[in-house]
Amino acid sequence: MNGIGEVLHVLRISAGRTQAEVAEHLGITQAAFSRYENDLREPDPDTLARIADAFGVTPEFLAHNFRAVGAVAAHAHMRRQRTARPGDWRRVEARLNILRMHAAYIASRIPLDAENHVPSISSESTTPVRAAQEVRYAWRLPIGPVRSLVRWLESAGVLIIEEALHSPR
Repeated sequence: MNGIGEVLHVLRISAGRTQAEVAEHLGITQAAFSRYENDLREPDPDTLARIADAFGVTPEFLAHNFRAVGAVAAHAHMRRQRTARPGDWRRVEARLNILRMHAAYIASRIPLDAENHVPSISSESTTPVRAAQEVRYAWRLPIGPVRSLVRWLESAGVLIIEEALHSPR
């Protein structure tokens, strides 16, 4: 196994749980869970199955080679949202990483033969109107309003994920 610690950390933060809470749920010590999360120890198959079940994933998902990344867009918005606590932002970032991990896991297991492809368009040198024209041309979109943008995006292999990121507004 190739270190499940980062995945465990992201899953735990996203769930808003402490190591002690997860460990208690699993019937192990907090120290043992900390070792798993820090890749200092590898759980046995039974414990791995219980960990996966506790987070609603499979043992294979935990073992997949993932790397968490920072949520750049969330950080840009966070500067304007002064009332948000850092823990809330860590949870949102962890949730975004989980969605990205699930998408990567699915993509690695399901062959995707996209009918269309997302064109490479420079946001610095292309106007929005020109970018729209290029996409319309590349995807052979009919004239007029686009009826189902989701359908067109999915035809290009784009995964659409609907997620309610709760907001006080």
